[in-house]
Amino acid sequence: MFKKNNLGTWFIALLSVAPVAWWFFAFPLASRLGSIWDIAGTLGKAAAIAGFVLFSLNFVLALRTHWLEKLFGPLDRVYRIHHIVGGLAFIFLILHPLLLALSFVSVSPLFARDFLFGIGSWQVATGKLALLVLFVILALTLYAYKKLGHDRWKIVHKFIGLALALGVVHAFYVPGEVSVIPLLRYYLLLIGLVGISAFLWRTVFQMFKRNEYEYEFVSVNNLGAEIYEVVLRPLHKKISHMPGQFAFVRIIQGAYDKKSHPFTISSSPDDQYIRFSIKALGDYTKSLAAIASGTRCRIEGPFGRFTYSTTPETHQLWVAGGIGVTPFLSMARFFKDQGSTMGYDIDMYYS
Repeated sequence: MFKKNNLGTWFIALLSVAPVAWWFFAFPLASRLGSIWDIAGTLGKAAAIAGFVLFSLNFVLALRTHWLEKLFGPLDRVYRIHHIVGGLAFIFLILHPLLLALSFVSVSPLFARDFLFGIGSWQVATGKLALLVLFVILALTLYAYKKLGHDRWKIVHKFIGLALALGVVHAFYVPGEVSVIPLLRYYLLLIGLVGISAFLWRTVFQMFKRNEYEYEFVSVNNLGAEIYEVVLRPLHKKISHMPGQFAFVRIIQGAYDKKSHPFTISSSPDDQYIRFSIKALGDYTKSLAAIASGTRCRIEGPFGRFTYSTTPETHQLWVAGGIGVTPFLSMARFFKDQGSTMGYDIDMYYS
């Protein structure tokens, strides 16, 4: 039932559902489910708690760390979960004021309107401002990403940390049922601070990341069919990877794109250099052919669990097409360096 790669998903679910249940049963059920208006208010408050926890934890999912792969599986799967959790968090956080406003209709439609569109106390205003920041970021992402460009969009996207900080202030200081349950209040504060710490680590302290290695370009070999082999030499410590893994490459010298890009490693772990076999599909990958020898870059990683040793099966069938052969090249080269397939019986089909 509990697969190893699902442990992280269950953990997030537990951290999100537990505080909702804690809050729900802390007061008489009659006050929760007495009328349709009570139910709307209950759902609105529950959505706030679950949405806040998911939103905070999603910052942790944005980190590139090996322990996340142990909990969730390969990094690409972590990112898929990151997008799902982010979407759920946004939906819950939007439902929070809408459902509360619906519950206030029983008091007065005007009161519900003022609650939804008025500023309110500073504790309430911080929550509304947090939602406004999220709305703006989402709107720019959906409708203005191409005009902004990736670099400007990344700057805009960093304001999502402001939304979390405002959300933490709102959750901790807003008067209400959570504020009279001290342990739950501080639980939410702790979760929020974990999210803020993850955000700061990823944006402010990323220059101190220990899993980055400095390399320089040795050559870019044209293999034909718009495929290039990028050969890099370590300037200091060499990256240690398993065959089939990938890494993020970031050029730090010259007038080149300074963004981090993921590529699968095609060299054997025993190779003194590191090699990436890359298909020229976009502007960045097409520009790699012109990079001069000696240009410095940084490699972050390795990541991924797509390798022969992650399955107990020794009789394996490898199937690849096009540039998808890259991880198998790394594995085959590793077996060649070892002088044998190390007890593995492998059939490979490539087109």
